[in-house]
Amino acid sequence: MSEAKAAASQPDPMEKLRELRDAYLDTWSKYLIETVNSDSYAQASGAALNSYLNVAAPLKEPVEQALLRPLDRKSVV
Repeated sequence: MSEAKAAASQPDPMEKLRELRDAYLDTWSKYLIETVNSDSYAQASGAALNSYLNVAAPLKEPVEQALLRPLDRKSVV
């Protein structure tokens, strides 16, 4: 029992690192939540999405046709 008490009374060397990690993650979490909820982030992500959709729109039909073509063929067993 005295060994268990001695082990329990010794400080955990990883405890400070865990506290540092938790503080770091908490800080980043608050920062990212604040950033993602801002109007400028919404405008930037909206502009990026619009650009992507404008580039992808002409490719939608040819890609769909290319993907559906193998499915239309009847397999011969």
